[in-house]
Amino acid sequence: MQIDIRITGIPRVNNLLQRAKQMEGLKRGITASATDLIAKMREYPRQLPGTTYKRTGDLKKKWAFKLRSGGFVAELGNNVGYMEYVQGDKRNRYFRRVWRMHSVNYVVRKNEQRITGIVRNEIRKSLR
Repeated sequence: MQIDIRITGIPRVNNLLQRAKQMEGLKRGITASATDLIAKMREYPRQLPGTTYKRTGDLKKKWAFKLRSGGFVAELGNNVGYMEYVQGDKRNRYFRRVWRMHSVNYVVRKNEQRITGIVRNEIRKSLR
């Protein structure tokens, strides 16, 4: 899944130094928003009463991100083999019900404005 965020309302600058500051703010915003989104992806739903399965926490621990394209792109991922079946698109009926508000799609949609705000604030701070 890919998410593109478009930031509007940031003043256009012609000065090269100001533009460089703006780009550094953008990079900091991307890093901060990726960190925030990873924290949200690590939240587990409550375990259902009567369930005997012991959670390992592996899914939570393996969420990470890496920066690409000089820090202008953050790629979030999880290398636990069953992630797609618990939080991804291949969930069965049980995981759709129990993990509904913890799926990748839901977490991203729910936090889209928050992510955009983080990036926008970092850009604004860099221009002060």
